[in-house]
Amino acid sequence: MSDEESPQQEETPLTVGRKLWNARDEKGLDRQSVADQLHLRPGIIAAIEEDNHDALPGELFLKGYVRSYARLLGLDEESLLSDLEGELAPRRQAQESQQEPSPTEVIQQRRERRRRIGNLVALVAAVVLAVWLIYAFGPFVAEQASELTDDTGDAVPEEPAEVNGDEPAEDASLEEEPVPAEPEEADPVDEPQTRAPGLETPVATVTPPPAQEPDSGIESREIEVTEPEQDLVEVSLSIDFDGECWVEVVNGAGERVVVRLATAGDRIDYVGPGPLEVLLGSVNAVTELRFMGEPVDLGAYPAPAGRAQFVLEAETG
Repeated sequence: MSDEESPQQEETPLTVGRKLWNARDEKGLDRQSVADQLHLRPGIIAAIEEDNHDALPGELFLKGYVRSYARLLGLDEESLLSDLEGELAPRRQAQESQQEPSPTEVIQQRRERRRRIGNLVALVAAVVLAVWLIYAFGPFVAEQASELTDDTGDAVPEEPAEVNGDEPAEDASLEEEPVPAEPEEADPVDEPQTRAPGLETPVATVTPPPAQEPDSGIESREIEVTEPEQDLVEVSLSIDFDGECWVEVVNGAGERVVVRLATAGDRIDYVGPGPLEVLLGSVNAVTELRFMGEPVDLGAYPAPAGRAQFVLEAETG
């Protein structure tokens, strides 16, 4: 009899973990032998059989483990996965409300934040430029407008010379000459009632001085706002395996370019835009991982329950 006791039969339907547990006992296998054949740790086998989903890396890896476990025991894979989907539904709903963003989502949020900052800087620069133009050229524009108004306005005639009342004889001897009629204007000025006969009213002609551009003392400078460019760098990735391992790779464009279950002897090669978000379900099954032709030390990344998730980004500059 194995060191793990078989679960007792209950009236309620058996969970996926208990079905696998019973099938393993029927074949006379222990958890250690199953873990060796699946290239997993015995703790993961125990978590699957005991329905301790929180101890596993995630739903994607859990489904891959269950599929491999069912195939090893000769059980119906699709039926078990369908039952597992129903068991995970309540847990998934609880996690969706507090799920943290993935590294790819964090990168996209940073790009969007930089884009908004660039737009804000451009708006502020445009406002500053407009204020400076008003300050530098506002008086000049007002002066030009005033001169244009004066040029199109009415000329005011000078007051006629008064006639001396002490010399009526001289005035009587003067021949009266017709006074030329003045053109009608939009706003005529009232003529004085007393005008000396034979004298024309002189009209003053005012010539405006040439307009000079005021010296504001401020040099005109062009303000150029350049939005930071977000160029994607092409990178390469190569992974070799000696056991089963679930693999996901998301490139710098947010595309999920690799989603598969690698087996012993498999090799995954990818060339595309970086950075790359890599997810490995079983780090122990990876013999070598190269990024940009250089080997990557997987021991530098945390791998709870044998699962590692990290971002590889090419150095620039």
